[in-house]
Amino acid sequence: MNRFRYLTLSQLVTLILILSSLLSLKFGINTSYSSMLVVLMCGLSVIILSAVLLLFIPGAGSVFAVLFLVFATAFMYASFRSTPFPYPYGDFVKVKLKLYSDLRVKGNMVQFTARVKDVSIGQPGGQGKQSIRFPNSKVLLNLPAVKSMPQRGDTVYVTGVFMDLPFEKSDSYARYLVSKSVGAIFEGSSEGLKVLKYSKKYSIINISNRLKKYVKKVNDRLLLWPQSEFAFSIFTGNRDGLPPFIIETFRNSGTMHLLAVSGLHIGFLAMFFFQILRVLRIDRTVSYILLVGVVVFYMIFIGDAPSVKRASIMVLLGVFIFIFDRDRNYLNVLSITFNILWAINPLTITNPGFLLSFSATFAIFFLAPHFMKMFKSIMPPKMAGLLAVSSAVQIYLFPVLLSYFGVFPYITIVANLPIVPLAGISLGLEMVYLALYPVFLPLAVIIAETNLFVISTILRLNMVFSRVPPLSVRGFPPYLIILYFILVTAVILFLTRKRSAYPEAG
Repeated sequence: MNRFRYLTLSQLVTLILILSSLLSLKFGINTSYSSMLVVLMCGLSVIILSAVLLLFIPGAGSVFAVLFLVFATAFMYASFRSTPFPYPYGDFVKVKLKLYSDLRVKGNMVQFTARVKDVSIGQPGGQGKQSIRFPNSKVLLNLPAVKSMPQRGDTVYVTGVFMDLPFEKSDSYARYLVSKSVGAIFEGSSEGLKVLKYSKKYSIINISNRLKKYVKKVNDRLLLWPQSEFAFSIFTGNRDGLPPFIIETFRNSGTMHLLAVSGLHIGFLAMFFFQILRVLRIDRTVSYILLVGVVVFYMIFIGDAPSVKRASIMVLLGVFIFIFDRDRNYLNVLSITFNILWAINPLTITNPGFLLSFSATFAIFFLAPHFMKMFKSIMPPKMAGLLAVSSAVQIYLFPVLLSYFGVFPYITIVANLPIVPLAGISLGLEMVYLALYPVFLPLAVIIAETNLFVISTILRLNMVFSRVPPLSVRGFPPYLIILYFILVTAVILFLTRKRSAYPEAG
């Protein structure tokens, strides 16, 4: 049986990738191409040196050479991804974009994340006109709100101006955009907006757009406001319609994760799906295969959310483990998931949603089982499980919350005990009446009324817990997050050194 003091290959690679990304971000964000060229040349030199060592040094030396080779390659890749594109900043240009995210309302403006396909500089038909391509580069598109807006998946032409990321005005917001691979802000004009190509009628993106409209319509018809907005938010992750004071109560009570679709929602979805298949007496292996399709669709339905990607990939790996009867080492699954998401975007490790998601999941797999052993002797097993998970998660989220948000709502350990189960019930009821609405409206109304009571209870409880003032610490340095994780993990390893390391699946 493995022990924590021994790292598996995937976990070792994860640590190397984290180190390479942190160093590349230190050198790469908001730097010139000439400076980045020096960094890339240094990385290339390390790769060549590692390759030479690997060829001529046998034994243990070759192991270190492989590690250096992995590190140098990862550093080069992360540095390349952190290099900003040379957009024509300040010039009035015409841009061809493919909208990558759902519309988000920001006052009188709307925002999309979009991929740049083509940039036209100069007047149409003029001698100075030129076209520049930026393959797969992402920008944040700001547009004035108009009556008819494009949707996610559409390809549009927009006229406007490229703006640099606001490092001087808000360094934290600029770095947040960098963590989502956004290289610039494009201030567009609604007059020059033209949809070139709509998303295909039966594409997954178009089906997702229509499903979100359906969820919004049904909740607005069957529930009162603001309960209808809460139901829409917990299902889609879009909280634009929630009143600011309700969002503030969730933030102060430490239950904000309910409004951002995460692994918790994926878990509820999987449980609901399996209950239906159990009633239909579907074979378990077939059920797992069907679950893959549901999870992949839900991941696309939600969009660019790190927590959903993490949970979805872990579910897919879990299905693989079950079908092929592999070792159920959950920390290995978590590290492999991290490595996959890192390969997609090495800059995402500084994204607060990404950090919160992986920190919480690591705490559940690593620390919660030890708390469970302590708590189950003094309270019922289900309550012990909830308290163990809530306590373990908050221990690891503590530095992330202080660093990114400046507050730590310690009441969340208690608040999650009643609110999380109620949120699971609410999400399950919502799935039922969404399915029944087109075929059996009277029963859908009854279930929606039940959900109205559950949501009202959640909002009232949340209001009570939010009155407890959180711990507030400003200026918490980000590097302390790493030191805190190392220290806490080392202490836990020391205290549990004689026990089994990896909790096995039941």
